[in-house]
Amino acid sequence: MKLANATMLLANQALASDDVAVLSALGFSLAHIGELRRKGGFRPSSIAQNTRLINCLQKREPAHAD
Repeated sequence: MKLANATMLLANQALASDDVAVLSALGFSLAHIGELRRKGGFRPSSIAQNTRLINCLQKREPAHAD
């Protein structure tokens, strides 16, 4: 989940600078890049929700958080 959240953040940064090469390197297909462009990237609320869930899981099971 940490990797997914980091990827979403990087994708939003790449979208902001219209860097298709970075998006492709992150594993996004051209079709998915087009969809992300239309939607304005990943919603900040989704990233924030993932961050809260990561923090919650780390508090519950610190030995298994990574």
